Amino acid sequence: MQQYLSKVYNDFIREQGTWCKIPESQFSNSQYRKYDNKQYTESSIEQYYLLRFAPIYLDEYYEIYFEFLKYYDKQNIKILSIGVGAGLDFWGFADAIVHLNKTMDIDYMGIDLIDWKYRLQDIRFLQTSLDDLTYQDFNNFTHGEANVIIFPKSIIEINEESIKKFAYFIIDSLKDTSYKAKDIWFIISYIKKGDKVSGIDKFKIIYDIFLENGYIINHGDINKWHESSDKDFKIIYPIDYKNSWMKNIKQYCSSKCNQVQISKCNLVGQYPMLKKKHIAYGIYQFKK
Repeated sequence: MQQYLSKVYNDFIREQGTWCKIPESQFSNSQYRKYDNKQYTESSIEQYYLLRFAPIYLDEYYEIYFEFLKYYDKQNIKILSIGVGAGLDFWGFADAIVHLNKTMDIDYMGIDLIDWKYRLQDIRFLQTSLDDLTYQDFNNFTHGEANVIIFPKSIIEINEESIKKFAYFIIDSLKDTSYKAKDIWFIISYIKKGDKVSGIDKFKIIYDIFLENGYIINHGDINKWHESSDKDFKIIYPIDYKNSWMKNIKQYCSSKCNQVQISKCNLVGQYPMLKKKHIAYGIYQFKK
């Protein structure tokens, strides 16, 4: 991770001329990654996001998959990652597989509106939205047999109609008679702020549609979630951008940007995210 961040950081420093766009990117807003917002086409915004969040999100996805794999007992796994971004959830999955000393036949595909510049290049990727996902896309990936779907910090971004459409799309794909195991797992990475967990209302749309279509919940509880602890978070940031690089953005903003951008400089966080207090997740299995 340090090697990955160093490349992102070096590119970020070279692109100071685009830093004025960062204050407009909604990072401190609860809707900082709106589903139809294509701000990540801007390299500096993608870099800023990764420098702030990548280590702690990687640690979260590792924890999620480590917990999930305690219950998943098949030798093959087909994962569809919705809003895959840079592919950090696959990285966490791969680390969990190694640390659990598991051998698995893995098929993984991520979909996203944006093809991130710093996306892991060895993962299967499809640039699309949930609304535009077709059965041909899905069949090319898994022959219609995806058995694990993860929303890595993305479900809060997606509107309710798109979620409904996707839930029915998945149920229709499970009707394929070639798919013998009528079960599917959902992994949802929520966002926690104080006692409030954002995203559960969106997942409940999927939850209710599956129950209405004859599925039972075999694992997980819609009213409960896992929370993360800081005790095992060991990512060490290089000292230069742990302590100062975000303050440099604010200084740059104050001296170089226009008045509208300057007025939003306070939205730019001063430090990378170093505490896991905002992390919550759910792991659910539906069975027919």
